[in-house]
Amino acid sequence: MADRRQVLELFEAHKDFVDKKVSEGIEKNRKGDAKITVTDKNGNPIEGAKITASQKSHETATPTIHRPHFKRCL
Repeated sequence: MADRRQVLELFEAHKDFVDKKVSEGIEKNRKGDAKITVTDKNGNPIEGAKITASQKSHETATPTIHRPHFKRCL
């Protein structure tokens, strides 16, 4: 448990750096663009169609910040 506490103290001590790196990582590695074309039953595009989308799952079930990487960045 002491090891976990030490890691958390490192994150807290360098919170601004960690937040910046996390945000950059999300923008670079966790987001993507999609093009959606809504069509009628004949396959003709429907201009101005309104849709709602939501993410049902994602590939990573756990956080991906690893302590060795974090220490290397400091």
